[in-house]
Amino acid sequence: EMGTIVCNWNPDNPFQTRSAHQRNRQYLQTLGAYDEVFIWSDKLFEPLRDAGACSVHELPFGFDPELHRPVEPDPNIAADVVFAGHWSEKRQTMLTPLLDLDAELAVYGNGWKKHCFDRTLRAVHRGPAIFGEDYSALYRSTTICLNIVADHNLEAYNMRSFEIPATGGFMLTSRTDKQRSLFGEGEGIACFDDPTELREQVAYYLN
Repeated sequence: EMGTIVCNWNPDNPFQTRSAHQRNRQYLQTLGAYDEVFIWSDKLFEPLRDAGACSVHELPFGFDPELHRPVEPDPNIAADVVFAGHWSEKRQTMLTPLLDLDAELAVYGNGWKKHCFDRTLRAVHRGPAIFGEDYSALYRSTTICLNIVADHNLEAYNMRSFEIPATGGFMLTSRTDKQRSLFGEGEGIACFDDPTELREQVAYYLN
């Protein structure tokens, strides 16, 4: 009625994120109401158009330089390896083989106490989701910063893909085409495909 342009930006994958099924269904049903739709991967352009979007554009993830920046390391939260993110079965499967390494693993994020039934892994869970300067300090105080990219992020990236390097942390991440092209595997980042390779990479870089 006011003649404004209405836009939508979605940081998730509305076709695969199971935990938000109802929300995603509502999102897809209302796509036709937006003049412009922004999404983080061009691989989702065609599905979004098929669902009713008129005009779709790629808007990649990034970081906030006021929040994600090099800060002073905090010895009180230092660890050899850290993962910050909510619980998922995939993430639990990836992290479990690291428990028998001679390394201090720390996990932050929501859902671990409720869903993770591995007592040894629960024991390294230090707290809920962490934000702001504490988030940057965590990565600056850690030798290896893990990024386990969810399957619904396809062959792309997530927010940590940019936030960890922005803090100056060393990122060991799921191997995806987009991250490799952006940062260079073995140059700006190190990568893994499965729990076995993750364990090998952690042992290698700690040594």
